[in-house]
Amino acid sequence: MVHRGILAGLVAIAFGTGGIAIGVELQQREAIEEAEALATQAEKLETLSDLNSLTTASDSLKAAINRLEQAQKFPGQSELNALPPLRSRLAGVEQKREPEQNAQDLFDAAQKHAMSAAILVQNPPHPLQVWLAAEQKWLEAIAALKQISPATAKFTEAQTKLKGYENNLAVVRQYVARSQQAVTLNQKAMKQIETKDYPGAIATLNQAIKLNPAFLEAILHRGLAYSYANSHQSAMANYNSAIRINPTSADAYYFRGAAHMKMGNYQQALVDYNQVINLDSNRAIAYLDRGLIYDELDKRENALADFDQAAKLLENSDPVTHLMVSKKAQEIRQSLPDSQLSQAVVNNQPSEEIISEDIDNYAEEEYDNDDDDDSDRRKARRIRPNLPIIIYHTETKTETKTETNNPPAKITRPRSSVVRRSRSKR
Repeated sequence: MVHRGILAGLVAIAFGTGGIAIGVELQQREAIEEAEALATQAEKLETLSDLNSLTTASDSLKAAINRLEQAQKFPGQSELNALPPLRSRLAGVEQKREPEQNAQDLFDAAQKHAMSAAILVQNPPHPLQVWLAAEQKWLEAIAALKQISPATAKFTEAQTKLKGYENNLAVVRQYVARSQQAVTLNQKAMKQIETKDYPGAIATLNQAIKLNPAFLEAILHRGLAYSYANSHQSAMANYNSAIRINPTSADAYYFRGAAHMKMGNYQQALVDYNQVINLDSNRAIAYLDRGLIYDELDKRENALADFDQAAKLLENSDPVTHLMVSKKAQEIRQSLPDSQLSQAVVNNQPSEEIISEDIDNYAEEEYDNDDDDDSDRRKARRIRPNLPIIIYHTETKTETKTETNNPPAKITRPRSSVVRRSRSKR
């Protein structure tokens, strides 16, 4: 009886093992059939050269390989025999697909650069920086197209695009050349302003603006020349034009504010100086000019706050002007009752002795053109005329300083960037 039980158990085990083997075989056949279907789809596309066909073939072969790799295996079986041929086919497809993918990536990059260039130059005219940026984008687009291999399906289309892009680059370079010529004329005009040849400067700037109607700096300088020539309405028209071209230009609002201030239009000047400070909160000269207006309007606590802020901003960049502004603030502070002082910004001030000594030295160096020391000193103590006019060439990333006795208009950037002459060169 015992032997019959063992025999029955062995028979059951045998049938069980056979059942498992049959199950594995069925699963492998099913996987092979699905893989063969996918491989057949790929076979129709493997001979083609376009990227879409090769990508589809690659995806089909990868799916077939994955299906076979996931199939159940017999004990000791590493992989199905159908896998190595499929892997070999996939390698061949990838060898053809990768150059096509690289060509497509380069083509897409070129189109992206071209679109950026086209957007940059919409609604001309534009300043030089915009034309230079567009030129760079076209160069990048052209460089990408030139890298596309002649052996790829994308080459012919790339060559057609290349001709169009090169034509667009040539057009943009014409605008760059005109804008650069305008910059040269602007530099010439600044020298004319420095020598008080205002009609000559205006004529030169007319040429510059004709070459590039969006040249903001030239428009502002023409306004300045008109202002010095006492053609205030023409000056104002130029400043208004500059603001229309670039409503976020702190320089344009500063110029117009200075013109209003010169004509005694203090309320309009305050509006423009407020806008300058909104756009550039570190522009010391705007606080100084606004403080002068508040002082003129007898709003001395407001003037004190602005002079204190101007002095703070000038402390490291322009020590001499800082001391003169501090002197003005100190005079106001001494004249205000304690109740008004509490409303103003109070900073630590240098001593009267230090301020006076430095201003006297500055007067002797800057204004010693005659024997009247008192006259020199009085000139130095007047804050506005002592502030040099700084003319910056933002178009060419260079800067030139022009000094003049015509207050109050200035071309300036935040005083932290002002470059003063060293005392050794005065």
